[in-house]
Amino acid sequence: MNKLSRREQILIYILVLLMVVVVGWYFMISPAMAKNTTLKQQRDNLEFELESKKAVYETNIDVNAAIKKAKDELVDYHNKFMSIMNDYEIDVYFSELAAEYNLTPVDLTINEASETEIKSFSVALQEAKAESNSKSETTSNKSEEKEENPKTLVANVQQKVTGSPTNIARYIGKISENTGVALTQLQYTYNRDSTKEYTILTYNLYMIEK
Repeated sequence: MNKLSRREQILIYILVLLMVVVVGWYFMISPAMAKNTTLKQQRDNLEFELESKKAVYETNIDVNAAIKKAKDELVDYHNKFMSIMNDYEIDVYFSELAAEYNLTPVDLTINEASETEIKSFSVALQEAKAESNSKSETTSNKSEEKEENPKTLVANVQQKVTGSPTNIARYIGKISENTGVALTQLQYTYNRDSTKEYTILTYNLYMIEK
């Protein structure tokens, strides 16, 4: 057998190295790279899913906060009015409240409740300005579609009581704390026949469905 020349030996050596590189790439490097690509894709998917859940969570927090704020505003709005009551319940309410301040209820008159729009200050101001404008501008304003305001029931209540001025003042102070009741008139009378003193209080009672 002829001895291989140095050039042939070098070629065989290079060929063996190439085979080692190819075999190593096929059985070791390529699977590792494929696995790395798969893991990277899984990581990207998990990161995307995490960001999506964070976004949903933050959105839910915003929605819950908005719902809570709306509920709080609704409670504050309702607290500005009394619950709807019939004549008997109104009579009991004012009579018992007067008795708490050592006043003697003598008479209570309740006018039939009427439905009235609840207007904000801005709406009332706009209407006042419209009335002061010229006839043509007023006609133009009337032709525009207006947003319907919420409504409340307003009952006019007149109560006659007897008691000391101090207790009456304390009673009026208590009534004034209730934003659903507005004292519109205070009248003092003296009955000579019975030598009795009466205080007549007139209220507007604002009621809504709660």
